[in-house]
Amino acid sequence: MKTTVFAACISDLTTEYRLYRQARSLVRQGCDVRVVSYADPEKVPALGHWAGLSISLIRLSRSRLPGVLFFALYMIRLFFMALHARPAFYLACDLPALFPCVCASLLRGGSVVYDSRELYTELPDVHRSPFKKAVWRLLEGFSVRHVVRSITVCESDRSDLARKYNCLAPVVVRNLPLYKPYAPNNALREQCGVSGDMPIIVFQGSLLRSGGVHELVCAMDAVSRAHLVIIGDGPEAPRVRKALRDNNRAQRVSWLPPVPFTELHGLLCSADVGVFTGAADGASFANALPNKIFDYAMAGLPMAVSRLPEIEKVNGRYRFGVYIEAPHPDAIARALNDLLVSSAHLAEYRTHALAMARDMRWENEEERFLELFL
Repeated sequence: MKTTVFAACISDLTTEYRLYRQARSLVRQGCDVRVVSYADPEKVPALGHWAGLSISLIRLSRSRLPGVLFFALYMIRLFFMALHARPAFYLACDLPALFPCVCASLLRGGSVVYDSRELYTELPDVHRSPFKKAVWRLLEGFSVRHVVRSITVCESDRSDLARKYNCLAPVVVRNLPLYKPYAPNNALREQCGVSGDMPIIVFQGSLLRSGGVHELVCAMDAVSRAHLVIIGDGPEAPRVRKALRDNNRAQRVSWLPPVPFTELHGLLCSADVGVFTGAADGASFANALPNKIFDYAMAGLPMAVSRLPEIEKVNGRYRFGVYIEAPHPDAIARALNDLLVSSAHLAEYRTHALAMARDMRWENEEERFLELFL
């Protein structure tokens, strides 16, 4: 009889690459996997790449519902779906999915595996609000006592969680992509109308508070010669939109909507530099080891990245790029200009990034993940 796994997350499956890799690995291991996720009723998620998996969507309008009501409705609906499923394992991806899965497991049995992708109570929008933080800490404190196994994305998160909750012994399973060969092309140049000799800087991912995208757009005023392409959307979109209108920046910055993760690699391979501008706003961001740096490496991109401890560990080993020393436009522009000053430097960083991609890929990480379900 197949092992059944009920996997729940609160992100859009169009761009949800981590759970996709986990689910595919479990299926290859012989498990029967059901995936449940949030979906905006006004958007049609691209689910073609999820073919062969059982998918259920919780349709809620995040933009029209107050935050408390949105999370309450999501967790109530997820609880009843989990209660009905009766799996051998619940894979709860982040804290909003954990509490409903734990409640269902207490009533119907099954083991809960907690994928703590970030320190949820230390996210900027949470730790700045004492009320929000208290509520999420209460739910987290109750839930983790009933978790059988847990994983995090980096050593810093593992240490912080283990120190906070003695009952947890998290395993690090990094957020690494499936290996894809480097395939240079002109996709972004053609989509954005960028000339062939103009370097393309790319930022991909959610536009989050403290993510530095607004500052990145402003920094383009002082970047000597390059075109910035943003791929993504999020809460900071209004500020980014305003920054684009100022100083005629739209001529040097293109903005594309989020793309399915199956299409992302091809777009990144058509850029010249990848950038990550996140600030250390709270422990969760300070510990960040974002999946985008591994996506950039897979596309052979030299990088300008924030100087955060987990990123320093990886860059210290592979030397894939330069550091942004402070989260403001001048420092971002300085790092990008230093990176773009020499084609020889770019070629060297590209070689190092591709070497990193050969090592840091999901195929070398999945065994550690699959052991949780034995």
